Amino acid sequence: MEISENRVKEILGGVDQRLKEIHERILRLYEEEADNDSLIRSISIRKIEWDKQASGKGGKKRDLSDVMLMHYKLMEERDIALKAEMYNLAKEEEQINRIWVCFRSLRGEEYFYLQELYVNKKPYKTVEAESGVSHKTFEMTRKRAMRKLLKTYQSELSNIDIIKKSAEDPEAGIQIRKQNTEETGNYEQLTFKL
Repeated sequence: MEISENRVKEILGGVDQRLKEIHERILRLYEEEADNDSLIRSISIRKIEWDKQASGKGGKKRDLSDVMLMHYKLMEERDIALKAEMYNLAKEEEQINRIWVCFRSLRGEEYFYLQELYVNKKPYKTVEAESGVSHKTFEMTRKRAMRKLLKTYQSELSNIDIIKKSAEDPEAGIQIRKQNTEETGNYEQLTFKL
């Protein structure tokens, strides 16, 4: 289940459109699989042409059983190709859904940065400026979020397990800790659970 960071960015940037395309293609494939009439008509026309060709000397006579065998072979090949394409589309849909589940399991700045950069497609500099942190901190958080997403994606956890784990600890990414000091009084410090 290896996947690249670029593939994650691509999926986050167009998840709705890509899923819609996959669903439409699968529906068309089901319709195509159900439409055997055009293939039968095509074979019937070939049967007529073969009969005309076979009428001369040395010609090979083809009968209905030859046509039916050819039809069966073509239907088998077509069925295998359609199923392979449906399987590939289903695997791609599974990959997209898993990436989306892993993305939604992120919390805090990690989720926000990836959301703004790749889902909302805001420019890097804009998101960095909105973050209010230094370039180094922003980039470290973005990279950490992407590593977490990829690690979760490649884990043995099912999508349901990822969702449950995320729901059990909704503040898994960021936790606010209150501290008292004599010099500064009360303040809140952000800490990351890694």
